Amino acid sequence: LRLEQAIEVGAEVLVTSCPYCIINFEDSRLTLKDSETLEIKDITEIIQEVI
Repeated sequence: LRLEQAIEVGAEVLVTSCPYCIINFEDSRLTLKDSETLEIKDITEIIQEVI
């Protein structure tokens, strides 16, 4: 459901701090249409990019 919502609003990145959620989002992406444009990242990756 969250991935579908993110895709519907045109999100480019989905960020979470939960490792379990990242695994589930990545697995769910495999079955969703148009999900290849959505990038899933851990919050620490975003912080690292800014530093």
